[in-house]
Amino acid sequence: MANLKKYVNKREFLLDRLSMHIGSLSNLYSHSSNPPSPDEIFEKALEITEKIWDLGQRFDNFEELDDKLKQIAFEEYSLEERIAGQYFASELYSYLTGKIPPELFLNPPLPSEDELKRLYWGVIIHKGIQSIFGYKEKKYEISIGDGITIVGKPDLILENGDLIEIKTKEDIEIYEKPLPSWEYQIQCYLQMLNKNEAKLYLVGWGFSRKLFVIKRDDILWQRIVNGMKDYHQKVLKVLRETI
Repeated sequence: MANLKKYVNKREFLLDRLSMHIGSLSNLYSHSSNPPSPDEIFEKALEITEKIWDLGQRFDNFEELDDKLKQIAFEEYSLEERIAGQYFASELYSYLTGKIPPELFLNPPLPSEDELKRLYWGVIIHKGIQSIFGYKEKKYEISIGDGITIVGKPDLILENGDLIEIKTKEDIEIYEKPLPSWEYQIQCYLQMLNKNEAKLYLVGWGFSRKLFVIKRDDILWQRIVNGMKDYHQKVLKVLRETI
């Protein structure tokens, strides 16, 4: 496992990461009716990048930990056997927006090295919080008809019944609302567990946290169901054509 990248100085870090944060902000505001100007996006991205640098970016080698995290990260990435008709709540948005097209469902693209690094951090946060609450992750499923089942593993259900989803993001300041992919996943959990709302926590460097409350949206859920029925038929068509 390659070492996590080290930065010689702040200038090198800014040059490497600033463009990523500009891209993230641009993507977030791409559908806004009143997006910030390019100069405003640049200033915000620079502010965020400097904050992250100040929190520290040192990653000395720890091969044994990396090996363990890699194993868990791949398991978390749903690399279990894929079956037409059984789909993953965490991937609903990717199915319905073409990131995982029907022809790639059985063999989706593997995460990049940078994506794996983010998964490692997410694994530590998720497993640590679950351990603190003594919570054992459980798989749930919901049938939506036409031979389709969606499966998922909510991050945390508290003793009082609160449904908690956790996402790790180093730049939590840029998120003014949840990403659609998170909404789709959580709407599925709300339907599976027959709940009216969930708490979505973004966890950043230094264990900073940002909370969004996601309400059950039956209209959005019906759109997801209709989209998945169409997606499933396309997966079946691909399978028939490859036999």
